[in-house]
Amino acid sequence: MTRDKKEFIEAILTWFRSPRVGNDEELDREFLASAYDNITQPHWISVEDELPPCNVFVLTCDRQENTNLLMLAGDGRWYDKAVGLHRNITHWMPLPQAPKKGGTQ
Repeated sequence: MTRDKKEFIEAILTWFRSPRVGNDEELDREFLASAYDNITQPHWISVEDELPPCNVFVLTCDRQENTNLLMLAGDGRWYDKAVGLHRNITHWMPLPQAPKKGGTQ
């Protein structure tokens, strides 16, 4: 189970356990909007927690806080198209989907 899914489940369970559920619709809406934003916004994922799929470019961050567009190869090493091998990657995040024709999602 991904971290996003776990966070979403915990957020909804917290909301359902709240004694205010159903008593204050505005608070319920604010909580669920916040939970949705936290789940759907891109976020850094530690390579210790989860690795991206192989051969898919992702945004990465290394120990020196440099960011690069890299892919994890089947050999467990990180590569880009120009320089080649990169080391010391600590975090990654998926890239957003490209816009659809007409500029809308």
